Amino acid sequence: MTNQKMSGTKLFTNKLFTEKLITEKTDMNRYIILTLVILITACSTENDNTQGSLQPTSITGTAISAQDNKPRFALVIGNGNYQNVPSLLHPINDANDIATALNNLGFDVTLKLNANYKTLKNAARHFGQRLQNGGIGLFYFSGYSLQIDNRNYLLPLQADIKTDMDIEFESLDTRFVLRQMQENNSEGANLIILEASRDNPYNNINNLKKGLAEMNSQGFLIAYPVAPNTVSSENNETLNSLYTKHLLTALREKAFMGVFDIFAEMTKQVKTETNGAQVPWHSDLLTQRFCFGKCGESLAAVSQQLPENESTADVSPGEEAVSPLDTSPIATPTALKDDLVRFALVIGNGDYQNAPLANPVNDAKDMAKALKDLGFEVTLVLNANKRTLKKAVRDFGQSLANSNIGLFYYSGHNLPFNNRNYLLPLQADIKNESDIEFEGLEADYILQQMEKNPHYGGNIVILDACRGNLKNGVAEMNNPPGFLIAYANAPGSACDGKSNEHNSIYTKHLLTALREKAFLNAIDLLTDVTRLVELETNGARVPWHSDTLAQPVCFGVCSEPQPKKPNVSALLRECKRHFGANRLTSGKGGTALSCYQEVLEKDPVNAKALAGLRKIEARYVTWAKSALDKGQLDKAKRYLASLRQVNPNSQKLAEFEARLDPSSQPSTVTFQQVQPPGNTFASSKLFRDNLLDGSLGPEMVRIPAGRFRMGDIQGTGNGDEQPVRWVSVKGFAMGHYEITFAEYDHFAKATGRYKKPKNEDSGQVKPKDEDSSQAKPKVEDSSQAKPKVEDTGRYPDDEGWGRANRPVINVSWEDATAYTQWLSQQTGRHYRLPTEAEWEYTARAGTTTEYWWGNEIGSKRANCAGSGSQWSDEKTAPVGSFAPNPFGVYDTTGNVWEWLCSAYESQYRGAEQRCAAQNDTRIRSLRGGSWLFHPKLCRTTLRNASRLDKTYNNVGFRVVIADK
Repeated sequence: MTNQKMSGTKLFTNKLFTEKLITEKTDMNRYIILTLVILITACSTENDNTQGSLQPTSITGTAISAQDNKPRFALVIGNGNYQNVPSLLHPINDANDIATALNNLGFDVTLKLNANYKTLKNAARHFGQRLQNGGIGLFYFSGYSLQIDNRNYLLPLQADIKTDMDIEFESLDTRFVLRQMQENNSEGANLIILEASRDNPYNNINNLKKGLAEMNSQGFLIAYPVAPNTVSSENNETLNSLYTKHLLTALREKAFMGVFDIFAEMTKQVKTETNGAQVPWHSDLLTQRFCFGKCGESLAAVSQQLPENESTADVSPGEEAVSPLDTSPIATPTALKDDLVRFALVIGNGDYQNAPLANPVNDAKDMAKALKDLGFEVTLVLNANKRTLKKAVRDFGQSLANSNIGLFYYSGHNLPFNNRNYLLPLQADIKNESDIEFEGLEADYILQQMEKNPHYGGNIVILDACRGNLKNGVAEMNNPPGFLIAYANAPGSACDGKSNEHNSIYTKHLLTALREKAFLNAIDLLTDVTRLVELETNGARVPWHSDTLAQPVCFGVCSEPQPKKPNVSALLRECKRHFGANRLTSGKGGTALSCYQEVLEKDPVNAKALAGLRKIEARYVTWAKSALDKGQLDKAKRYLASLRQVNPNSQKLAEFEARLDPSSQPSTVTFQQVQPPGNTFASSKLFRDNLLDGSLGPEMVRIPAGRFRMGDIQGTGNGDEQPVRWVSVKGFAMGHYEITFAEYDHFAKATGRYKKPKNEDSGQVKPKDEDSSQAKPKVEDSSQAKPKVEDTGRYPDDEGWGRANRPVINVSWEDATAYTQWLSQQTGRHYRLPTEAEWEYTARAGTTTEYWWGNEIGSKRANCAGSGSQWSDEKTAPVGSFAPNPFGVYDTTGNVWEWLCSAYESQYRGAEQRCAAQNDTRIRSLRGGSWLFHPKLCRTTLRNASRLDKTYNNVGFRVVIADK
């Protein structure tokens, strides 16, 4: 059955549209349209399933930008799964990500994936019609294009092209797209971006030319990833195409700039990355100034999106907000400038006679370039002997006398000796350990020279030197005041020094961070690098850093104020005492584990606390191995239980557990439990509370207290899934299933909620959902007829899919909260909606993957678009249709988005761990994804949000009990 979805009210955060989405009617005739046509990725869905459905607030995680009075529209298309020509990897990812970025900037986005000719043409025509009432419009395409007779044709899926005569009948002429925009938006500004300069897939057709033909039109900015009549490069090892990658970065970080400035900067970046092999092109005949975001205002400054019809900018009295089409000059944000003097010494030693290294010279050259681009005055030294090394360090120290930030970077061999580090020069003559201190350059000498920096707040030392050597790795160094010291691997651990890539793993990620995130606090940037290296190596390498900085330091220009670093010195000393007394996870007066956890709650990236946890883990690993070797299985079980408590993902757990009897295998739920005293829940896991009428409330599952890492652990998510942090959760009970229609109808019948006025003509105000101007057409389906109810006016619409054990939909946050209040009154227990932290803790169930079963959606595991279930892309599934997670909770992935009690913030700042006040009108968070959404948008950590009074046919809720 093809479902004709309902016309829904406009999503608070500018929904991501598919075709035929009907929005609220507004008086937009006086607005000017900017039509932005970006042809980069062909992402179309053949079926229209989004009317009345919730769309993503964030896929990429950029902070939600302030709304502008002028409506914005975008058509984003990505074609990759071609059938008659080679398929393409990037377009689907590109289109999804571009759609999300534009959605976050206030565009109403129509997203099309893998579209045939009919879908492409209808989408372009419908897009033009949407522009008739004014606003801003954008079109984006990624896929194949064909150039013939100086015209460009976008290639649909299933195109049957045998000769050049077939092209105009089987593919979409870009002039059709341009005409639809031009005719409906003749006075506006139109933008077309084509990520379609790919190799010709039809080698047998001789008249085809390379790349794209040049296009120009008054009122348009038209952009290509490479110059006309040339072909862009493809790298299938990356998530996005090269050009789109830089476009996404610009949309997320520089949307306050004028579009011409953005494309000029992107051209420079792509040209630099490809060493001139690919030079993007654009033609600008715009007649008015335009910014993707709010001209002159960084997205980082926008903390949340306000409800419709409310003020959307933080404007002081007498000031005026800047429009995206404002013709006045764009103010340069003050955060983009500073007067700091930066010096760097970069050393790469690789051409050793006995143990050469492939990466250091490349690493050093690339680091020097990246630092120079960030405003450092760089001294680059390659393949240096000891005399050259020592002189370079001495001269570097002298240069710091008048600087603000000094940075020393070294890539090469290091030899630890007597708990000191010695950088290995070329031509060193070392026969035994006693030669090391005479032939190597002691790292402490570098620190001494850098201490000549008078500011004591900006000295950074980075050693990519964890190569295989005499004692393995780099010894931990004691920081003088005002230093940040970073290693490519934890102290005492070695890397093999081999890499099949241009750079070492650590420097590769460091370079990426410097290019894309130099505005971050250096500690946060290095924490990101640590996470990415740990993920890429499956935990085999965990970079380390330690700091005694007295003030925030950024490699580039700090773009936002940094919080003051908490003083945890006394607490760390207490942790050390617990560790020395072997009070690791149990003992009177506190434990090392709880102490280090307390430090991390105050300072989530504290290097000493993280190192302390690793030491506790190492001790239990040693003890467990010894007990197993001696056949002391009971003792081994106790040690393994403690090891799971410290690190449920320890690499040794599986190995040790395999040596135990099957009867002693641990639970599949590997979360870090912290059981508080006086846990309010009994031992039975499932229960239902009695209601006053003798019936039973929803089935609940007891969730144990614990501690988990919340956020984008995998490093593949969005900005609003950051920062990753340890979060403690008290014991509570979670709904076994999402609340069903049967359960909600019981409440509606008992309370009269949604009941229509008896006299339709009495002049009484109707509930919003029954406003005749927003009436939803019904779709008859004889195979799924609705059961008769006493008064259907009491009940939310089930869209013709059936009620009973299907999750309730078309309910607002206000409706869901009213249901929890009724349950509390009926049972005497404290029912409410979950917080974001409670929801993610339950959905993870001790796992760290994108879904609780792994990183791939698989087949028939959940009700998401394209997930192989009988309901995917069509409608909701009955609750419990798929396997539960290790906590025993059903449907945390897909089916319906679930309302939460936490207010949404663009990054984790604490709101995710508590319920917002009842009178707090901020938007509320939603989690879980739905039947309509691609699996990428059903990840455990993905976040969404909407207004309190909005209803959608893919949003429901579940409840928790958190007795006070």
